[in-house]
Formats: sequence, structure tokens, C-alpha cells
Amino acid sequence: MPKASFDAMTHKDQVFSRLVLALRARETNNWVLETTISSFEEVHQILSQRIRDNAEVRLVGRLIHSPGALLREREVERCAFECGWHRSGEFWVPIEQPLPLQPPLHLETTKVAFTIKELLFGSIAVEVMAGTQRLEFVFDDVYDKPVVFVRFIQILAAGGLPHAAMADSTWCDFIVDDGPVPDLCRLIVDNDAPDRKHRIDVYTNRTALIEAFRGLAREIGEHPNFAHHFLYHMCLPDEHYERVGNAHDQDWADGVQRGIYPDDYDAENALLGTRIVEQVPLLPECAEEAVKYRKMMRSLEIPRDWQIEFGLQSIATDEDAGYIRSLFASK
Repeated sequence: MPKASFDAMTHKDQVFSRLVLALRARETNNWVLETTISSFEEVHQILSQRIRDNAEVRLVGRLIHSPGALLREREVERCAFECGWHRSGEFWVPIEQPLPLQPPLHLETTKVAFTIKELLFGSIAVEVMAGTQRLEFVFDDVYDKPVVFVRFIQILAAGGLPHAAMADSTWCDFIVDDGPVPDLCRLIVDNDAPDRKHRIDVYTNRTALIEAFRGLAREIGEHPNFAHHFLYHMCLPDEHYERVGNAHDQDWADGVQRGIYPDDYDAENALLGTRIVEQVPLLPECAEEAVKYRKMMRSLEIPRDWQIEFGLQSIATDEDAGYIRSLFASK
């Protein structure tokens, strides 16, 4: 889910947060990550103190744990990757700050195109073609956030050089760098997911690449399955989900036996996916929020509160800190 990092926490259960913050000290461009343990009541105080002590502060994530639980470095790093950060040496680089890269020896110049292969059951499977090169990646509903994807496109469209590990549960990196001439840029799509290891590294026309990413965002946002099968796949009402699933299983088995349906796994899943969209209602708050997500994917405009929540904009005021505290209270 896009908001899985804000799982429910209650003080009475003595569950605590490790806030994962990115801090930039005054008079430097270097960012470091900090984790600090806080109870619900301490969130606002800690954030306000960090705002006073640093040039910039961003919320990178929040890890829920019991007192005394050990924190693995990979957990902290994954929070950063989910929000578009990459490590560079001992420091961290935010999505909008160019990532230092070694210059390539020779790259093909070619057109890049994206095609949605499937949007079902918590994932969006996408194929990217770059000349004769082909790579597949998957947006995962838990770790890969649409807000970060849209921010990536915003930065690219504004002439920047964005980077983000925004697919395959943060295993797939997308990096843009300067090309040999102003009209060209370098695109790296480096998928290190165990079952999809592959890398594309090409020069391509910047304007055409922006339009390709815009088209992908728009197509995802307009897809009939976007809300039920990606945004809210894990919080559809159980009783409705089970009712539709059970009725589908019986109908499909009968249909295959009578020759109405093909004995085909993909066809069965596609029909079940359609029936879920048509017959399982979204919770009212999810339906309302889905409208905002679809608008964001179409317009590429991110609400300011989402930028703060997903670590794409600095927490600059006590009001911002209060907003973060309210998120912890409501999730």
C-alpha cells in the first residue's frame, strides 16, 4: 500500500516509532540519515528540535517496533530507497539532487517506450523498450510509491536529473544524467531484482522521454484496476472480497467444464480482477483518496501534505511537524 510506512501505533500498547530522518546541516549540501526512538507524544517535539538544529529536515520513514527491538541497517536504507534517496559514499542523495556517476564509454542513442503488461493483485507489470533492449519491472503496492514516481517525472520535466529506486520493491533503479548534447539525456534502468536482473543504459531524447513517462503515469492513473488492485488491494472489505472470489471460483470451474471459459490461468485472473473492481466497494475514505491519486497521475501535481509525508519536501515549520504527528495519530 502506498501508505504502509504509517501502520497503526497506540501509546497504550507501548509501541514506539523509530523516526527515520534525513538531515542537512547548515552550510553543507551533504545529507545524513538519523534514526531516533520516540513515543507518540514525542514526535512533534523531536521534529521541532531537528528543524531548529539543521538547515533541512525530511521525514524518510517510520519503523514500528517494541522497546528493545534491534534495528537492521537494511530497514533504514529501505525507508530511504522508498522515498527516492540513494547512498553516495558516506552521505545520501535526495531524488532531485544529481547522483554522481562514472561517464560511459559508449552508449546507443535510441527511443524509450513503456508498456503496461498487467495491473492486478497489488502489482503493476511494465515493459520498457530501448531500441533492441528490453527490460521488465513491477511497481509493488507496498514499497513502490506513486508519489515518488510522479516526483521523478516532475524533476525530469523541469530539466533536472532525478533518480529513484522506484520499482520491484526498491530493487530497480531509475537514473537520469546529462547526455552529450542538450537534447539528449542518459537513462539508466538497473533492475537488480533476483528474478529480473537486467540493465538498460542509453542516450535518448529528453523531450520524448518526458512524454513517455507522462504517458505511463497517465495510463496507470486511468486504469480501471488502479484503485482496487494497487492503491487499496490490501484493505478491500474482506466479506465482499471473499463473496466475489468464491462466486468466481465456482463460475469459472463450471465455465471451463462446459467450454465457456478457456482453461487458462491468466484469463481467469483477468476476469476475477474485473469482477473485484465491479463488485467490491471501496471504503468511502479510500474512494475519496483514489480521486486525488488519479488526479495526481494525470496532472503530475503532488499535494504539499503528500510531499512532506513521503519525504519529498522538507519539514520547515512547527505546523509541518504537527502534521506529521497527526499522521501518526490517525494511522
